[in-house]
Amino acid sequence: PHVGITYTRIGEAAKNQAESCLDTLRRLFPTANDLLVGFNAVLDDLEFRPDSFERFERAMDALAPLIGFESQRPEKEYGAGPDVLWAVGGLHYLVIECKNEATVDTVSKTYTNQLAGSVNWFEATYDGSCTSTPVIIHPSNKFEYAATPPAGSRVMDAQCLPAFRDAVRQFAAG
Repeated sequence: PHVGITYTRIGEAAKNQAESCLDTLRRLFPTANDLLVGFNAVLDDLEFRPDSFERFERAMDALAPLIGFESQRPEKEYGAGPDVLWAVGGLHYLVIECKNEATVDTVSKTYTNQLAGSVNWFEATYDGSCTSTPVIIHPSNKFEYAATPPAGSRVMDAQCLPAFRDAVRQFAAG
């Protein structure tokens, strides 16, 4: 039930990204092979395909600690906020909306408004010492004519997502 559940903020851990990453990898993966299999299992769910939003969002959440960040799924866990929230250090956050099932050539006004709503949630939930970058994951990086993305928005599109997965795979291999 979402009624009566109090939101718990993330991103106030004392560890830096490298320390957090190392601790997580040592705890989860006893061998190098386990590490590669674990990373690949997460990355395999980060694709644009139908009927996959749950797996995609879960994978985005699971990936963050593997690369040293904190994360949560506020919309799923608390009934409000973005699909995924990453705390990337220095009180900076990525407010992420996952539209990996989209099949149109533009980011719709509806999706853009959802991202803006998530940014508004962030600003109401986190104090002024925290900053955020709005991120939408969508096959296209073109917004429809009526859409007004929040300032500073980034798009992880059909070219960026595979490049992101490849970079993370290279990190894991290293």
